[in-house]
Amino acid sequence: MRCFFALVLVLFTLSLSAQDFELTSINLTVENGLVGDNVYCALQDDKGYIWFGTETGVSRYNGKSFENFYITDGLGDNEVFRIDQDTQGRIWFSSFNGQLSYYKEGTFYNATNDTTLAKVVMNNYYISLFEDSKQNIWLASKIHLVKIGREGEVINFSENPLNQKVRIGSFIEKNGEVWGKAIANNTTYNLSHAAQHKDRLISVIGTADEAEFISGNSSYLMISNQNGDKDYIKRLSNKDISRLKDFSKMHVYKDSDVWVCTFGGALRLNKKTGDSRLFLPGKQITHVLKDRENGYWFTTLGDGVYFVTSLDNRSISKINNVPIGNVLTVVDLDNEIWIGANLARFGQIKDEKIDINSLYLSNGRSRTKKIMKGRDDGDLLIVLEEGLLLKRANGTFSRMPGSIKTINKWTNQLYAMGITWGLVVIDIDKLYEEFDEIGPKTVFKNWRYSDRAFAVKSFKFGSVLDIEPHGNGMLIASARGLYFLNDELELSKVNGHPAMNSVINDIISINDSTYVLASGGYGLLLASGDSLTNITTEDGLSSNIIKRVFIEDRSVYWLATNSGIDRLDLGNDEQLISSIKSMDGLISEDVNDLIIKEGELWAATSKGISKISLTDWESPKLVPKLNMRSMIVDDLLIMSMAPLTPNVKNIKFEFDGLHFQSLNRLTYKYRLEGFDNTWRKTDQNTVDFNGLRSGNYNFEVKAISAFGDESEVSNRRFTIATPFWATSWFITLSIIAFSISLFLLIQFVVRRNKIKEKRKFDIQLKIAEAERKALQSQLNPHFIFNSLNSIQNMVLDNNTEGVYQYLAKFGKLIRRVLEFSDISMVSLAEELETLRLYMELENLRLNNKFDFEVIVSPEVDLQTKVPSMLIQPYVENAIWHGITPLKNKRRGLVTIRVKNTLKGLGLEVVDNGVGRESERNKKEEGLGTRIVNELVRKHKGEHSGEVEILDLYEKGQSIGTKVKVQLLPQLSI
Repeated sequence: MRCFFALVLVLFTLSLSAQDFELTSINLTVENGLVGDNVYCALQDDKGYIWFGTETGVSRYNGKSFENFYITDGLGDNEVFRIDQDTQGRIWFSSFNGQLSYYKEGTFYNATNDTTLAKVVMNNYYISLFEDSKQNIWLASKIHLVKIGREGEVINFSENPLNQKVRIGSFIEKNGEVWGKAIANNTTYNLSHAAQHKDRLISVIGTADEAEFISGNSSYLMISNQNGDKDYIKRLSNKDISRLKDFSKMHVYKDSDVWVCTFGGALRLNKKTGDSRLFLPGKQITHVLKDRENGYWFTTLGDGVYFVTSLDNRSISKINNVPIGNVLTVVDLDNEIWIGANLARFGQIKDEKIDINSLYLSNGRSRTKKIMKGRDDGDLLIVLEEGLLLKRANGTFSRMPGSIKTINKWTNQLYAMGITWGLVVIDIDKLYEEFDEIGPKTVFKNWRYSDRAFAVKSFKFGSVLDIEPHGNGMLIASARGLYFLNDELELSKVNGHPAMNSVINDIISINDSTYVLASGGYGLLLASGDSLTNITTEDGLSSNIIKRVFIEDRSVYWLATNSGIDRLDLGNDEQLISSIKSMDGLISEDVNDLIIKEGELWAATSKGISKISLTDWESPKLVPKLNMRSMIVDDLLIMSMAPLTPNVKNIKFEFDGLHFQSLNRLTYKYRLEGFDNTWRKTDQNTVDFNGLRSGNYNFEVKAISAFGDESEVSNRRFTIATPFWATSWFITLSIIAFSISLFLLIQFVVRRNKIKEKRKFDIQLKIAEAERKALQSQLNPHFIFNSLNSIQNMVLDNNTEGVYQYLAKFGKLIRRVLEFSDISMVSLAEELETLRLYMELENLRLNNKFDFEVIVSPEVDLQTKVPSMLIQPYVENAIWHGITPLKNKRRGLVTIRVKNTLKGLGLEVVDNGVGRESERNKKEEGLGTRIVNELVRKHKGEHSGEVEILDLYEKGQSIGTKVKVQLLPQLSI
């Protein structure tokens, strides 16, 4: 008998009472935005919104947030007991004070803003609303009955002939007539007939079968539809009758379920089977609403609203009203589901109940980490943070101390145990022998597993978290990464990815070459041979922290994470990932472990154990609804389709995607055609655009459920008006106005410049005229002097006859010069005639030593005006300095040519004289020549005329001179 010296630890177990699974639900209260926790009724309208009538107002829920309405918004009263919607889209509210109101297209209507409602007499809330085939509304309160016609006519019915207050409990339409059944005296009334005879009801007892109305007694529960078909639900048991003693309301749905609301829960009765089941026991249920997605909404007094996606989703979070806390493991052992939790608790789930055993150990923080089969049939090995527990088939327990993390079977003889500092390979038979020696009074001192007889070999390398047989050895998951232990008990490190050097939480061996790693920060790793695939949040996982992996088949992996459960389907070419969240039935999204059994998923979470129906979760889902709620431009709500002003700064679109199976997991895709045709994604139900330019736009948006289903596209077209200065008509007018203005400006500038030029020209002309006269006054004496000089020479030569001829021609020439002395411009013909007289006079003086000719091109207009005496000095030069010095070398010839050029009028004076070969001729210019050059230049400005003198040569010898005078158009008029 071994003797151990240490503190004696007494081990005993306590079996807690069995705990029922409860409906897994989401509780919505004032903390979530609900207007009040005392909720009387619920309605889903045709757009998909859920409405709640409460003690303090009305809430409308879109799956993400509540919009609350009060009497100040148009309600008849804040306390609303019933909500109904008619076929015209009006949502009616039954208020405590009897004041009717309804909501339509964003506006509340009541007696203050609706003339029809102002006619209604009703001093108490209505208990039933009925719409007949003609869209007439029938309302019944405890003491009033009202008909509101489709066109707005109102009939307020008075008391019946028995002087009893009319209290209609139900309505039915048969053969086009509406009948009502009074609650107090069981009398039936032909309401259509009464409406035709003013407002007094006529009693017709027995005409309508009372079984055609909703009714019930102490033994039977039955209901009828609007066609009068009887439907007996079931004969009530004593238990059902006790449950119905606080009956408040009853609902019937097409799936054969009848819901009875009581102050002790919601009782569901199946019309076909007669089975009954109580949901939310202890809650004061006022209404059960089944939405379009087959989700259920339970309204309560004091606890707000409970929402469930599936009635088969159950969970346990408390035992004996004490939170069960963190459930670390769930396992299926021989078709028995076992769980392990905090406080060394472990238990078995049977028949929708859980039996929990709790171990009271020295450390109250001890957690149950793993439960597995022992060596012998019926035995369990339970890993605790304070040791290893053996539960034998006979119900006895034995425990060894120590901080154990995990244990797993390797061979029939060898097991592997993970502890805080490493790994111990143990002999299972020797372990059992040691368990056999442990008794209630065993004392443990300096207990080390590596020193025990059952320890085959130990390895120290860090805390071991999981062990998995693989190939010819074992894969070891630790806080420091991945290791492999072969059959020779040789340990080696496995590398290849950063995750293999970090925390590994779980290992699953697929075959000898393939395994799966659940990492503590790098997602999921799939290793097959030399290939390694890493799947992370970038691929769609909910988290990179994976705690456990469950393989449903070779291609479908279920991952327990700290953010819910992911289903990874690798059966297709692409990875398909879908998630299970609290919305889908998890009591907490911090999931430690999971298993799947017979179509149900069992999840061990930080707040308890959840059971989820995969049949419901995987069933086809309805596509979301999408409502375009509003368009807000610069903080103003826009209802019309009129073009927006050009100076718009901000445009906001508000929309609601309605898919309650998704709730806050709903996302949206949107685009703005005319701005950007790219679809963009958001998880918000508002989109803003800033600084849009003028143009036509179309905003499109669609909702996407958590399951990938897309709603129909909803759109809102709008136009931002073009600024008047950017419109085509304004641009056209502007171009025209600018063109006209530019034309007028150009005309003005041209005219002004012309006026300035004319003024300048007139000034220059006057100056030139003055200079011309001055020059002319110099030219005339020069010419007269030369002529007199010629006469003097003839007198000296005693040429009396020549003197007479010369004087005659001289006189004629003098007269022409004197005639033109005050005239600045003369005709070309007159100028040429004057030159001819001059050349004749000079030829007489020189005794006929030269010939002269005047050649005028046919196209030249002889009436063209030219400055008088313009080329006379050049002719004089040609005779005096060119012809005279010839001295019988050759007969002289002076030629005057007149022709039109590209620049204007061209005149040439050509002589065949001696040329300008003497230095004196080149240096000194005759006075007449200088005067004419200046006259041409000064006549009408610096560029009014041009003079060019050319020396003529032949075989290197000078043969004469050519003077070219070019008169510009301004000079020749």
